[in-house]
Amino acid sequence: MKKQTLTVDRSRSGQTGFSPKFSHEHSVSMPAPAGEVSLHVIVDRNSVEVLSRNGSVVMTDLVFPPADADRIMTFSENGMTEFSHMKVTLLDRNQE
Repeated sequence: MKKQTLTVDRSRSGQTGFSPKFSHEHSVSMPAPAGEVSLHVIVDRNSVEVLSRNGSVVMTDLVFPPADADRIMTFSENGMTEFSHMKVTLLDRNQE
């Protein structure tokens, strides 16, 4: 929050070396009054979408993970982060 930015880093998301134009990080300015941020993160097989500030901040990125990938990672640098009200909804793979 010191930098007042939100960053999606795809550098360890799986296949990334297929094109020199594939950027590893995307960042947007995101002020955080009182140091608090509310995020809505949607992850599916090949995309990550992050929404904040009532939809005024939106980032969408393609990812190309290995077939056995089953985790995501969140972190903050040079600080402490507390997660609250976290909800995970699994998608039903059998739905068409």
